[in-house]
Amino acid sequence: MTGHRDVHEEYLRLRGQMLYVHEWKAIIYLATPVLENLDAMFNTGLFINDLSMHDSSRDLVLAGTQQSAELKLALDQEKQKSKALEDSMKKLDAEMKKTDLLLYQMIPKKIADRLRSGEKAASLCETFESCTILFSDVVGFTTICASLTPMEVVSILNEMYTKFDKCLETHNCYKVETIGDAYMLASGVPERARNHASEIIDMAFDMLDSIVTVTNPTNNEKLKIRIGCHSGPVVAGIAGIKMPRYCLFGDTVTTANKLEQTSRALHIHVTDSTYQLLDRKTYDVQERPKMTINGALTVTTYFILNKKDRTGKIIVRPFQAVLIDMKRQDAEEAKIKQSMNLKNASIQNIVQPVPKENGIIQPPQTQNDTNFMPIESNTIPTPAIIHKDVDPTANFVQRSLIKPKLADEQSLKAAENIIEQNNSSKLFHRPHRSRACDLL
Repeated sequence: MTGHRDVHEEYLRLRGQMLYVHEWKAIIYLATPVLENLDAMFNTGLFINDLSMHDSSRDLVLAGTQQSAELKLALDQEKQKSKALEDSMKKLDAEMKKTDLLLYQMIPKKIADRLRSGEKAASLCETFESCTILFSDVVGFTTICASLTPMEVVSILNEMYTKFDKCLETHNCYKVETIGDAYMLASGVPERARNHASEIIDMAFDMLDSIVTVTNPTNNEKLKIRIGCHSGPVVAGIAGIKMPRYCLFGDTVTTANKLEQTSRALHIHVTDSTYQLLDRKTYDVQERPKMTINGALTVTTYFILNKKDRTGKIIVRPFQAVLIDMKRQDAEEAKIKQSMNLKNASIQNIVQPVPKENGIIQPPQTQNDTNFMPIESNTIPTPAIIHKDVDPTANFVQRSLIKPKLADEQSLKAAENIIEQNNSSKLFHRPHRSRACDLL
């Protein structure tokens, strides 16, 4: 078959006339070879000079070759254009995906799609009857920033927020915004969810585990955050034209922020409304004293301490070890501070010696001194016992130099009565005649 095909390809197609000659008993062919292009002519072993110059054989061969060359060139150009267009479309798709990703990071996908469809921002405002808001803040961030350069501060925040954002991938929470070291989350917005409270609490535990892996470069200690959560209704929508953001409004946001401010380091502070939405068997809580929010509202708050697994065992988390060390250090510092306060109080109770007018230092008088009686604000003052050999006025001047602290106006009046009595006693015991009279 291969040999037959090769022979068939070597056949020469002719186009022309046939004439039978009786005298010769033969057929005369007057024909021209049919050649599509130069390649076909070369394959048959012919050359351009073998073709007749009196017809269009040469022109057809050359025209066919030129046309095929032009068609091939045009096809190659179209292929190149098609490939370049395909590459451009791929790049455009990649840029569109980046743009969509950036847009979805600023605005929820649901809201962004509605904006693309032509809806106005005012029509996108929506009321959510129940959702949970979380606020977190770095403890002592102002002090940390005072000791670091701006680049170091940005590096710390970037590391912290990157870890928090990775935690968002496993929880049904929406990152609303970040302001400085404050991190705001919401669950149940913009997608409604029944378990929004537990989603926020689980996210809070993961945030605490992540923050203890970030080191404070000023003292090489672990960073600490405090977290506050509250559940309630909010109004959500797009605010502004330039740099539009998906914002939340309402008292729920204010209350959650207040709870974060009153929380402690490495603690999750929640209100009773959030606590009522949690499974009591899953979380261990500690009730706190009632606190006043917004000047008039008194609420009961809780600390979420631990989470239990399905078997009821407490899940041990990395941040709890740091929390235990922090509590131990706080207890030691409190003991040292208390001992220092006791020492300072004992030193202040010691009364320094009082100098007399003649320069002789007299030791301080005690309560056993018969010339000094302690005065109580609620009792009637008792006159002091006066000796004849001691000048009561000078004795009172010495006591006044010690500067006793009287409790109220009644004590001051009692002291004035004592002064008057001492003066009168002094006049009573004064001798009627002078020494010169006695000598005479």
